[in-house]
Amino acid sequence: MAFGWTSSIIVAILAGWGGSRPLVHGFRWGFEEEPTPAPRAPPTAKVACGALTGSWEKGVAAFRGIPYGKAPVGQRRFKPSEPAACWEPGSVLEVAKNGPICFQGKGGPGRFQAFKQFVGLAGDDVESEDCLNLNVFAPEKARNLPVFVWIYGGSSVEGHVGWDFYGPLDNIVRRHPCIVVAMNYRLGVLGYLALRELSAVDPRKGSGNAGITDQQLAMRWVQENIYAFGGDPNRVTLIGQSSGGTSILGHLASRSSRGLFHGAISLSASPNITMDRATKEAQDRALLLPHTPCAGMSESKLLDCLYTADAAELDGALPTSYSEPETDAPIFDYPTTKDGLGSRMHGLVFVDGETISMPVLDALRTGLNDVPLLLQSTQAELDSPNQAALWDVWSRKDFGPFLHKNFDKAYGAEAVEKIRMFYDKYEPAQYGIFALDSDTGLACALRRFAMAAREGFRSPVYWSTVTSMPKSTVALMWDLPFHNWDFMAAVGNWDTFGYTPKESDVAFGERILGDWYQLLTRGDIADRGYAPVQASKASENVIGNEVGETKTSARPNHKHDVCEFWESIGVDQRWWWIN
Repeated sequence: MAFGWTSSIIVAILAGWGGSRPLVHGFRWGFEEEPTPAPRAPPTAKVACGALTGSWEKGVAAFRGIPYGKAPVGQRRFKPSEPAACWEPGSVLEVAKNGPICFQGKGGPGRFQAFKQFVGLAGDDVESEDCLNLNVFAPEKARNLPVFVWIYGGSSVEGHVGWDFYGPLDNIVRRHPCIVVAMNYRLGVLGYLALRELSAVDPRKGSGNAGITDQQLAMRWVQENIYAFGGDPNRVTLIGQSSGGTSILGHLASRSSRGLFHGAISLSASPNITMDRATKEAQDRALLLPHTPCAGMSESKLLDCLYTADAAELDGALPTSYSEPETDAPIFDYPTTKDGLGSRMHGLVFVDGETISMPVLDALRTGLNDVPLLLQSTQAELDSPNQAALWDVWSRKDFGPFLHKNFDKAYGAEAVEKIRMFYDKYEPAQYGIFALDSDTGLACALRRFAMAAREGFRSPVYWSTVTSMPKSTVALMWDLPFHNWDFMAAVGNWDTFGYTPKESDVAFGERILGDWYQLLTRGDIADRGYAPVQASKASENVIGNEVGETKTSARPNHKHDVCEFWESIGVDQRWWWIN
């Protein structure tokens, strides 16, 4: 300690005067040195491959960067992932830091790249093909606890287990006794490229969806190893947001995911997993392959090029049309024609017949993976920085011309007036556009999923819409229940967005995390205000739920009129959001 007493030290001493000798910055009264506590031994675990040592993070045992799959390089590139090789017998693998992340989408200065920069998420993480690693968070002395397996979003082109956008996953463990697992998985070109030549040498006899096989391998790792961290392999619930929620829909439609999970929470998922293998292969050949270093090569040379080309160059070949729509619409993609093309974004996740066995609607209708299920979205999914310009240029007088421009030609003036009736009632007018977007792209899809699941599932199925709003504007512009608001509040990820929560924001987050935790532990949240969709089985309609500020309320016939209208004019699953 430097000579002289600072005012803070004096205050601390005086505060303890008259009692036992106070501790001040490692010194006792009279300059007795405080014994330095012995460093705490790090947490350890012994998995099938050997011993691990992690670190303590505010009382939580954190194991970061555990390898679960071999590096998918060379001839393993684009193929289903394989289990990681074990480390040397008798050795201890230190896993106290996040491992390398998978290559991130470089599709030009698109919305997602701009968004990352806006919230400061572009970091110095190491990108590598050797990225198949996962994190495990466990409370001290965990024993036989249920397990959340988290799948991050990012339009299937970016994201990783340490992404600040989703915040401190270990907060879940601090609030509820459970284990949390999060895996990195392949993205973009390296994760989803499908070509006839690749299919010919793939053990599945079909290429693509490699990122989904990574997730399945991690889920099998959980089944084999989670006991070592105090987890129960028979109580595993998947939870994911955005394209992470989309991946969960894929697992619900996958025979090879059967038995690897026992509950599912899909948040704001893009529901459009409808493309078949032939269409995907043709799409990637026409739109993606020409941007790679292997463009124009003969069939005999193409495979060798794809296996040896620089990974960053391959990943950077992804056109922006795979992560944002090719449209001049002010918000998102609108069905301006009735040509059957549907969304003008190009899909990555698709129905290959093996990894994803069938369309999601069919899987739900037949109960392929019958587990307790929560399908959730927010009321204004697209209230985001990308739409900031709307607030400067948009007013109610613009609403009619916008509708006529985008819908008149395909659907006629009568349909346009009906659309106006549904959405011109919002104040301010921008809210009506957000509602229109959320309904056509997501909410009506989840309603259709709920109707299918009530046919095929015996397990409880819940469909909910988050209507609770932030109590002040988030990141200078969000004041509606935006995309990721529910997960942000649940894990307390306030710092990333520079947001100071009100008490009601914190209470909302704690309540919704409690809902998810009860679904994890009991498979049923009916006593928390939710009505299962099966309660409306005798009706053409379906019960939804509104997750408000202080309570959740059942909504019979939820969005019936507006969704039936959209389907009646042909705005159906072809227009659902993709990726």
